Amino acid sequence: MNYLLALTIGIPTLLQGYIVGCLAMMLGIAKWPHFDGPVLCTYWRQWVEKRWPYTTTIGAWMGKAIWTDERTIFHENIHLQQYVDLNALGAVLGACLIPWIGWQGFLIVWGTSGAPWILPNFVTAAVRHKRKHVSWMDAVYMGSTHEQAAYAITARTYP
Repeated sequence: MNYLLALTIGIPTLLQGYIVGCLAMMLGIAKWPHFDGPVLCTYWRQWVEKRWPYTTTIGAWMGKAIWTDERTIFHENIHLQQYVDLNALGAVLGACLIPWIGWQGFLIVWGTSGAPWILPNFVTAAVRHKRKHVSWMDAVYMGSTHEQAAYAITARTYP
């Protein structure tokens, strides 16, 4: 992860991740907070990992499964890069719209960019891939293009 991008244009991703990570810890879902660069990392509590045995990144927060390895961290950092790319798109889009939406509108567009802008990807993945014999996990999560891209890049880097 490029720290310069994360600490400038990626500020919405940092804030979104810190809020989600802190909420996860407050709700007792995650434990053992630590930072890996600007990313807030935690581990799932045992009862959560039984139901969700995956490492997950939302904004600049990474909820890790106990088995998380270097390859998984690389994969999750690709998602961080995707979020920061969306922050850059949000900043440019907001800046272009300033004459109509003002500075407050710019801050809203830029501030909501990143992880929230990935959510429509799950909806379109469900429409594309959900069939009778395809699980929701395979259709919605594994079928999303941002997840497929991260797996492809990881496979190319860690053959």
